Amino acid sequence: MALVKEHFIRICWIKFGPSPHKAQSLLPLWKIIVILSHVFKTLLAIRQRRNLYLLWSLEFQIRFQKRLQLDSLFLLKA
Repeated sequence: MALVKEHFIRICWIKFGPSPHKAQSLLPLWKIIVILSHVFKTLLAIRQRRNLYLLWSLEFQIRFQKRLQLDSLFLLKA
């Protein structure tokens, strides 16, 4: 993460010139970028877990339906 921060400061330095005041004034923007990246990663992890849960749920429903079909066939034969 430190390398990304250095890259961000370097880009600001190139864009606005060697002004320490402007670089310091852009540091809150850096903090917002870092926070947003953490929020994005968290939301992505939640979405992946939700998709996995939905997949498990669908798999369970399919197995349950197959089990019901087998049970009904067994009852019809008996």
